[in-house]
Amino acid sequence: MKLLRISLLVLALCLTLVAPSLLHADSTDSALRDSVRTIAKQLDSLEQQQIIQQQARDLGSEALQHAQRTQDRTLTWFGLFLTFIGILLAVASVYVAIYGNRIGKKIERSEALVSEAEKTLSLAKAASSEIESIRSKFRGDFDQLARRGSLLEPLGINPQPTSEKERLIAQQAIIMARVLEALGTKFQAIDYFLLGNAFAAFDDHESALKSFDEAIHVKPDYAEAWVNKGVMLGELGRSEEALKAYDKAIGLKPDYARAWLNKGVALGELGRSEEALKTSEEAIRLKPDYAEAWVNKAAVLSDLRRGGDALTALEEAIRLKPSLAVAWHNKGIRLGNLGRSDEALKALEEAIRLKPDYASAWYNKACAHSLLKNKTEALEALAIAIKGDTKYRAMAKTDKDFEWLWNDEDFKKIVGE
Repeated sequence: MKLLRISLLVLALCLTLVAPSLLHADSTDSALRDSVRTIAKQLDSLEQQQIIQQQARDLGSEALQHAQRTQDRTLTWFGLFLTFIGILLAVASVYVAIYGNRIGKKIERSEALVSEAEKTLSLAKAASSEIESIRSKFRGDFDQLARRGSLLEPLGINPQPTSEKERLIAQQAIIMARVLEALGTKFQAIDYFLLGNAFAAFDDHESALKSFDEAIHVKPDYAEAWVNKGVMLGELGRSEEALKAYDKAIGLKPDYARAWLNKGVALGELGRSEEALKTSEEAIRLKPDYAEAWVNKAAVLSDLRRGGDALTALEEAIRLKPSLAVAWHNKGIRLGNLGRSDEALKALEEAIRLKPDYASAWYNKACAHSLLKNKTEALEALAIAIKGDTKYRAMAKTDKDFEWLWNDEDFKKIVGE
C-alpha cells in the first residue's frame, strides 16, 4: 500500500515538472491534467477504503477473540457446575448406600406395628361390643330394680322406715349404678334421682344430696329432684337451704302438693309454725286425699299446742291411707302425750304390724309399756328398737319414761352399762 502511494506521488511530480513546457499545448494536454487529478483523487479514496477495511478486519478479529474468551469462561463455569452436580450425586449415592438399609428396616418395623395396631383395634371393637352388651343388661336390671322398690318415688318429709327388702333393693341399685359408671354409661336425670333415693334408704344423706344435684345438673327443671334435694338438706340440718329448694320446686311446678307439704315442714323446723300450717293446708287444698300432708299438718298443730286438732288430722290421714305406718306411729305418740297409754299402745302396734322393723315405733312402744310399769314388755321392745337403731341406747338412759328402770340390772344390760 505504501509503495503504491509513493509511485503515484512520483508520477504526479513528473507531470508537474513538464507542465510549463506543455502550456502551449492544446486542449488535449489540459484534459490530460484533469485526468491525472481525477486519478489522484481515486487513489486517495481507494487508500481510505483500504484503511477502513483494515480497521474492520481488526475489529472483527478482536470480536472473535472476545467471543472466544467468553465461550471459554462459559465452558469453564459449566464444567464446574457439572462437577458440583457430580459431587452431589456421589454424596447422595453414598447416603443411600449407608442409610438405605436402615430405612428399609424401619419401614418393615412400621408395617409390623400397623399390623399389630389393626389386631388391637379388632380386639377393642370386640371388647366394646361385649361391654355394650353387659351395659345393656345391667341397665335393664337397674331400671327393673328401681321399679320394684320405691326408688322412683319422691321422698316425703317424714319418710317411713325402709324395710329390709327395700334396703336390699337399694343396695343392689347402688352396686349396679357403680358397675354402669365403670362401663362408661351416661346417666340420665332419672338415674341420678333413683340413685339418690337408694342412698337415702341407707341414711347416706351426703351421697344422696350429691346424686340429686347431679339430676338437677342434667335437668334443671326437674321439680321432683329439687324436692328430694330439700329433704336431704333438711336431714343434714340445713333448713334454710331446704326451704329454698322447695321454693324452686314450687316455682317450676306451682301445683306440686309434695313441694308445698315439704316447705311447710321446713318452715316448722325454722319455728315459723303459722306459715308452716298455711303451706300444709295449701298442699291439702291441691290434693285433698294426700294422707302424708294430713300427717304433717298434725305435726304443725302439735307444735302449736293444738293436740286435739293434731289427733284429728292423724285420724283423717289413717282414714285416707290405712297402711300409712307413720300416721299410726304419730297417733300413738299423740295419744301417749294425752295420757291415753292403752290406746297409744294399740296405735304403735299397728304401726309395727305394717312396718315390723320400724325402730321408732318399737322405742315408743317401749316407752308406753314403761309408763304402764310393764317391765318385761318395755325391755323387750327397747331391745328391738336398739337393734334397729343404736341411737335409742343413749336416748333411753335420759328418757324419763324409763326413769324407774334406770337402776335395773336388766335395763343396764340392754343399754350397755
